[in-house]
Amino acid sequence: MLVTQDLDQVRQRFLALKSSRLRDQFLSDLFAHGDPVSSTQAVGQLLRGEQRPSVLVAILKHARSAGVKIPLSDVAPLLEVANSDVLRATSPIAVALGPAGEQAVIEAVGRHRPSIQPYLLAALRHGSDPRVTEELRRIAADSRQSRDPRIVAMRALARREGAGLTEFYVSLLTDPKADIQNVAMTCLLSVGAMDRGREVLAWLKRQKRLNDQYLPTGFRLAVAYLMCAFGSEHQLMAEVVDLVRTRQQELELQDRDWLGRVAPDVLGPLATAEVVVRADCVQLRAESPLGRT
Repeated sequence: MLVTQDLDQVRQRFLALKSSRLRDQFLSDLFAHGDPVSSTQAVGQLLRGEQRPSVLVAILKHARSAGVKIPLSDVAPLLEVANSDVLRATSPIAVALGPAGEQAVIEAVGRHRPSIQPYLLAALRHGSDPRVTEELRRIAADSRQSRDPRIVAMRALARREGAGLTEFYVSLLTDPKADIQNVAMTCLLSVGAMDRGREVLAWLKRQKRLNDQYLPTGFRLAVAYLMCAFGSEHQLMAEVVDLVRTRQQELELQDRDWLGRVAPDVLGPLATAEVVVRADCVQLRAESPLGRT
């Protein structure tokens, strides 16, 4: 275990280094040869008083790579630093410390401007504390909130809770903001229960345009969900086919190509009643935005 004098020397030697290459080498050697307790002490000593974002990130990166345990008392102050790189490096470490770390992250969110908040919220996709889950729901559902924090909160919830929040995702299909509706549709397809086909069909019918700026489009997300929810045998699948055929002039080429790959009969010459849809739901979920991350 390092004594106070040794820790001071470590810090002084580190501060004397003038290049990032030398600092990286110093940190790599320090954590490679130190015992767990000494390495934890050294991290705390190096972090205290350090204000350069790039140096803070380097310390955290090397410590985490070496498996050094960093206590919340050393991590929490960094959650107040209004720098995206620092928050991106710090918040996952805090969340990995358990409920107390999750609480520290969610409490820090409100102290930062909206453009910074997503870097904290993104780390919470790996947590499980129910109080934090409830706060994420509040952020995601609040139409007064800025767009990006809401979207990141929704994606974090999908990772944390999966199908358990299906009803919540469905409720956001009527949000005033179209991009929030689209992310709700993404969550439904990626992790939601496949029993809300009627609500998704109603949402698809409400869309003024089937081609939009989102990739994959909201249309593709909704149709993929409906193919999984209904299949060929369900009477409402015929409504989906009729809707797509009636409005197919609105579809982008990429949407037509996608339909031709996953359900070629939908745009084909067969009568509606003869269309067969055999959706590979595992693949469709995997291809969704959340499924790819």
